[in-house]
Amino acid sequence: MERLSRLGFVSGLLAGAVIVGIAWLGSSGVFNTSSTAHLSAGYSDVASIHLQPVPEGPTSPMFVPHPTKVRDRLLALVRQLVPDPLPEPLDQPRSCDHGGDLVIMLKDGREITYGPCDYPWQISQLWGAMIEVWTRPSRVPD
Repeated sequence: MERLSRLGFVSGLLAGAVIVGIAWLGSSGVFNTSSTAHLSAGYSDVASIHLQPVPEGPTSPMFVPHPTKVRDRLLALVRQLVPDPLPEPLDQPRSCDHGGDLVIMLKDGREITYGPCDYPWQISQLWGAMIEVWTRPSRVPD
């Protein structure tokens, strides 16, 4: 009888650990397949990319294929991190009202907004590269 009760305790402990593990994985986004869905657009379709604080604030420079303004940046500087094809934006939590958006304007006029709270990991890498290029001191010719 004592052996049977020990076996019940171990089984219960193991079952509890499995349930907690599955719940943790579910809340971490591991089972979220929306970050693997893609749009029918890629790098060659991009007209501009910029960062926009939410709810408000100054935007980053525009990253464009052919800069025409002093503040614009060359899109090719972040080319390696622009996902091709672009991932679908993630659904945002209801309580999401702060952070920032990464906004991609396509040549056909469509606007794709990632954020402000959740975005695919590929967009996170692009975001970081844009900030690095934006804040890098510009070289002054000799």
